[in-house]
Amino acid sequence: MKHSDADYKNKIIQKLKPYLKKGNKILDVGCGDCEDDRYFKAYGLDAYGIDIFKHKNVDRILGRKFKLGSIYKIPYINNSFDYVFCHDVLHHIDENKKRHARYIAGLTELKRVCKKNGKIIILEANRYNPIFYPHMVQME
Repeated sequence: MKHSDADYKNKIIQKLKPYLKKGNKILDVGCGDCEDDRYFKAYGLDAYGIDIFKHKNVDRILGRKFKLGSIYKIPYINNSFDYVFCHDVLHHIDENKKRHARYIAGLTELKRVCKKNGKIIILEANRYNPIFYPHMVQME
C-alpha cells in the first residue's frame, strides 16, 4: 500500500482539528512550500507563514500573508496568533553547533507571537523511532 505525503499531512491536520477553531489565526514558522498552509486554509484557519526563503508556491497559497523571516526574529508583534505551527524546523536550528541558547531563542520567539491562551504546535520527525520510520519512507 502506498501512502502519499498528502495523506500523511491530512492525518496530522485531522488529529489537530479538535484543537483548532475556524477563523483563528495560525502562523506557520518555516512554512517552506506552504503545503501545510493549504490544509489550514481548507479547515477555515486564517493562515500566515514565514520562512528564510521564498518558495515558488508562496504567492499562490499565502499571497501577502507570507513574510521572509526566521524563528529567531519573527516579523510580527507580540501576541499576534492563536496558533503557532512549527513543522520540521527545530532540527535545523544551529545545525552545526547545536547550542542550547539558540534553541531557547527560537522557542522564546514562538511564545512571543502566540496569544496568551494560544497553542504552539511543534511537529518534529524522529527518523530513528521504529514506529515513525514507515511514515518517513515511501511505502510500496
